[in-house]
Amino acid sequence: MKTNTATNTQFNHIYYKYRKESVNGEIVDRQDPSGFLFDENFNLTEIKRTDLPKSFIYGVYEYGYGYLDSSAVKGLKYIHSMLGDFMENDLLLVSYSSEHPNSYDYDCLVKGGESLSFLRGVNRNSDLDVFPIYSQLCKYRAEYARNHPDDPSASYDLHIFIFGFPARYRKDERYKGNEKMMRYAYETELMKRDEIAFHRKQLQEWERTQF
Repeated sequence: MKTNTATNTQFNHIYYKYRKESVNGEIVDRQDPSGFLFDENFNLTEIKRTDLPKSFIYGVYEYGYGYLDSSAVKGLKYIHSMLGDFMENDLLLVSYSSEHPNSYDYDCLVKGGESLSFLRGVNRNSDLDVFPIYSQLCKYRAEYARNHPDDPSASYDLHIFIFGFPARYRKDERYKGNEKMMRYAYETELMKRDEIAFHRKQLQEWERTQF
């Protein structure tokens, strides 16, 4: 639960925009006429979208459209599906109490490509390192691109979408007005970082065989 110290308002981790109701025998998504949101149990609250801190990210979550807090996340687990388009059926498990959520122990579930927006929020608003999840996504994207070379989603720039350009690049006079050059310089840096990580992993594997 998050507290706004200025107003002393306590917020839940998630708020839903709609509640499913039966109308003439059909299940429909019904929004509160006054704009109040629903809690995780779909009880009407006195909270509106404009009341929420910026750390609440709008997206499609376990039970529908809503706003999920990205500032208090303790753990994430990404579950990849081989079915459908890239990320279409993937799931991101979110926990506010455990560093290692699993299919039986998590607080919220983020669906498909909505994971990117939430990961960006977590990177900006919390101390949790989302780079391991990003590395997983890069691996899955490479596999998908090999099998679906003509699908535009296979060329998503995941790093820039999640992390954006570092401040040092945005402030660098050499790149002002030239995002293409900024992107190239940053991607070169990332390639070097990945190469270092690869060699570090090889060294660790070698060390395990020696001792």
